[in-house]
Amino acid sequence: MLLESPGQLRTKSLSLGEYIRTNYYDLVALTENWLGSTVDKKCISEFVPASYSIKHVPPPEGRRGGGLALLYKSALDVRLLSSSTGVHYKLVKCEHSIENQRVRLAVVYRPPPSQQHGLTTSAFLDEWSTFLTDYAIDRREVLVVGDFNFNLDVDTDSHAQCFLDALKACGFQQHVREPTHIHGHTLAVVISRDTNDVVSDATFTDPVLCDQLGKASRDHFDVSFTTNLPKPVPIRKLVSYRKFSKIDMEAFRQDITNSPLLGSTSGSMDTLFNAYNDGIYNDGTS
Repeated sequence: MLLESPGQLRTKSLSLGEYIRTNYYDLVALTENWLGSTVDKKCISEFVPASYSIKHVPPPEGRRGGGLALLYKSALDVRLLSSSTGVHYKLVKCEHSIENQRVRLAVVYRPPPSQQHGLTTSAFLDEWSTFLTDYAIDRREVLVVGDFNFNLDVDTDSHAQCFLDALKACGFQQHVREPTHIHGHTLAVVISRDTNDVVSDATFTDPVLCDQLGKASRDHFDVSFTTNLPKPVPIRKLVSYRKFSKIDMEAFRQDITNSPLLGSTSGSMDTLFNAYNDGIYNDGTS
């Protein structure tokens, strides 16, 4: 799953965490999450479910906005290769290995062009061609997701067409065909080689993330898709539990009444602690 520009996640971390847990995604890519300071560690812990790990690259120090992250189920073998930053785009490179197959993963964000920061589209396309060439000659499977701030659905956008032409020339295909913003336009990409069908079933959903006050924030859609990559064998765990519906409540009340803790007159902490333990375990009958 790719979630574009969720923005100020400090106010939506709990909502995002619940969204990930509910959908139980294997991999989740986040672009422009704005998380980078030391105090954001608590925020990150709130949206990363207990069974997941994260590779997070904060925005450059002193820069407002930015930040990339890749969440994945902890059972997956994902290794961070680098977090290199081009002049005109931000990038997280990872590798996923399973059953003797290695997959090269990348999460990319391209900021909008800006004269103030010297960001031009033509310079980005030059850097992007170098990036694609490096991936094209790699023998590993390739999966690239991100937000490039192109209107890829507009045929008259010359820069967007140059971007797509570069993909085609290097043997890649772009799978996102629907608008990824509530106001229209296709900004997100899911890229793989054009010689296979590793990606399928792309869907687009408004996650409707909420802040602490329950106010919904609607902007970018999430892009969910499936792959034909193998999954790890599920980890089996032995879980012990009690069937509360089978508890004899009358016997339970009697056990509490007969507990040494209720009959103890000693004020000693050690004596009360032992009485509490004796009453809890009570020969395993309650």
